[in-house]
Amino acid sequence: MYSLFSRVNAPESLRQALSSYIRRTGQGIVMDEKKDKDMVSSLMEFKASLDTIWEESFFKNEAFSNTIKDAFEHLINLRQRYKASTDKFLDQHCCAKVVPESTDNL
Repeated sequence: MYSLFSRVNAPESLRQALSSYIRRTGQGIVMDEKKDKDMVSSLMEFKASLDTIWEESFFKNEAFSNTIKDAFEHLINLRQRYKASTDKFLDQHCCAKVVPESTDNL
């Protein structure tokens, strides 16, 4: 579908649909208070499936990567009560640790 939309210069419509899908599906995960203890792991599974879609369907297009990141930021901010624990979990499990360069070379 991405190839077809790209041929007619309409990938923006596809990006908007992807964002809407992520927000709608993710909101169901984040706002389900009955499944609070599984929320973070469910979000991580959802994110892993989106990463696969991004790699295989959108050929690692940077614009679609940004769409996924923006939609996920929205989800994480929906429940402020869990923001700190979600951020900590994400930092530990999916974000590369950035090591600052030495300032000796400056």
